[in-house]
Amino acid sequence: MEIPKDSNDYNLPDMYINELYLLLKRVSDTCHRNDIKYWIDGGTLLGSIREKNQIPYDNDVDLGMFQEDYDKLKKYYSYFEKKYNYYIAEVSPGFLKILSRVCGLQHTDDEKDIISPCLDIVVYHNFNGIVAIKDRNTRHKYSKFRFLENNLQPLQRIYIYRDLNLYGPINPYPYLERCYGDWRKRVHDLKGLIPIKNEGERSN
Repeated sequence: MEIPKDSNDYNLPDMYINELYLLLKRVSDTCHRNDIKYWIDGGTLLGSIREKNQIPYDNDVDLGMFQEDYDKLKKYYSYFEKKYNYYIAEVSPGFLKILSRVCGLQHTDDEKDIISPCLDIVVYHNFNGIVAIKDRNTRHKYSKFRFLENNLQPLQRIYIYRDLNLYGPINPYPYLERCYGDWRKRVHDLKGLIPIKNEGERSN
């Protein structure tokens, strides 16, 4: 989805943002209980640092992890599907999407283009001190998404997202500057999207 730049007059509906929060809470809680290491990534890392919350125009949440932890998480897919009615899809090797069916956003000019609240998990690999996305095609598409090993680890559980305490890199600032430039400034909105309501949610 192309998101227009340099306008801040549209924020995501509260219901949509709350679903993103629940996705992040449920998945991170499962990781904490089961010794699955992760870090907040992309716009979720930016939102935690800049706003201690979801960026109000960012339509997903992002986690990174290494292959061994990604493999550990797989055994909980059926738990997420049965308990929360989530839809789970691996869109490419090491790139997982966990989607809520509760609500969504729809493009005003394309009824078939529906965006659901989504948590993305991407597998990273340590390439001789550079921690980058493992899958070659995904790595080329998101080439800025990388860390020096000593900027990423040891992971720190110091990142605030509403009432959550989440793991993230020990030094996020080189990553943020490379990915977002002047990351302290808001630059995106979601014009052309309208909220829609989908299936009811299952119990917490």
